[in-house]
Amino acid sequence: VAYLHPDVNIRDNQYPWYLCLTAPVPVLALYYLSVRLSQFDNRIIQWMKVCGVSSLFLFALHGPIYEFGFILSGRLGLEEWLQVVLLFAFSIPLCLGAEHLVLRYIPCIVGKGRLH
Repeated sequence: VAYLHPDVNIRDNQYPWYLCLTAPVPVLALYYLSVRLSQFDNRIIQWMKVCGVSSLFLFALHGPIYEFGFILSGRLGLEEWLQVVLLFAFSIPLCLGAEHLVLRYIPCIVGKGRLH
C-alpha cells in the first residue's frame, strides 16, 4: 500500500507513475461530456469557454504569485497558516484582475480578436 501512496511534488514535477496512466480517463470523460452538452445548449458552451479561460489564467499565474508571496511573507516573519490565508486571499483577485486586463487590452494572447 505504501508503494501506491500518491507523493506528488508539483514544484519538482514528480508524480506517481499510476497517476500518469489514469489521467487520460477523466480528461476523455470531460471531453465526451462537453461534446454531448454542446448538442443541447449554446449557453453551456459559452460558460465552459469563460471557465476555461479563467482557469488557464489561474493556472498560469498562481505559481509566480505564490513564489513571490512566500518569499515576502517569509521575510515578514508570518506564521504558516497566515501565509496560506493571505496568499489565497490575494492570489485569486490578482489572477482574475490580470485576466480582465489581458482580455480588455490584448485579447489576441488568448485567441480572442486579432492583433492589428
